[in-house]
Amino acid sequence: PDYFHIVDATDYRSRIYMAVHQNFTDESVSNLETYPAKCGIYVWNRISTQLSNADFIDLPGVREIKKIYVSPDQVLKLIVISDNGLTEVREFGYNDSGGVVFRPIAVLGQGAHPQFPDGMTYAGDKATWLGNDGRLYCEKAGVITQIYQVDTPGNTTDTLANNILSGAIFYGSGIETSEIGRASCRERVL
Repeated sequence: PDYFHIVDATDYRSRIYMAVHQNFTDESVSNLETYPAKCGIYVWNRISTQLSNADFIDLPGVREIKKIYVSPDQVLKLIVISDNGLTEVREFGYNDSGGVVFRPIAVLGQGAHPQFPDGMTYAGDKATWLGNDGRLYCEKAGVITQIYQVDTPGNTTDTLANNILSGAIFYGSGIETSEIGRASCRERVL
């Protein structure tokens, strides 16, 4: 049997969606095309309490799942690292034959994922996270915007360790701009 470990989970419409990896991430992998891990989503219906291989949603093109969440507009989404090393946001949907898929809706660049699965904050109709690249991202009404770059000494995108050892506090005014690196006068990173 295949052994998986759960990296994150969320409750959505009477089901628990569990983001799983077949094996642990190996940071020493240099060739992403031969990366051995299989990523996917197990869907557990809490009413029937049954789980089978039919309840598995495969994620081709995904190297690692960083976050599964329900967006402020009530859509199930994933933040993943794709096979090419870029961070993507994927949205739950159906393909032409009725199968369940997670379609890429945004490519954010390398290191734009939260460092930990609980690194996302919700405030009303917004979801905000500090990316591992030192940038603050906000999702509102299905639009993902980089709203601030945290100025820190040194390189915040160490591709092997992926470590940001400090954090940021964000006070949102409810008014974001779509211009990269700009924030309204009432928004602060402390």
